[in-house]
Amino acid sequence: MKITPENVNEVAAELAEDQVAWHLRGQKIWWDADNGDQHYTERAQDLFNQYYDLFTDSLTQEVANA
Repeated sequence: MKITPENVNEVAAELAEDQVAWHLRGQKIWWDADNGDQHYTERAQDLFNQYYDLFTDSLTQEVANA
């Protein structure tokens, strides 16, 4: 996928999700809400936020330098 200013956030989110799944492999990363929605556990959400920020910053810089 070509990274553009319009899809930086989407790409960063996909990469962050992959990293959370890898980092916490074998551990519970989701919990089910009463309404059926799935949510990250607190640890998984913290990791997602860290990776998302990292990827958003680096991808935005990469697009700007392209």
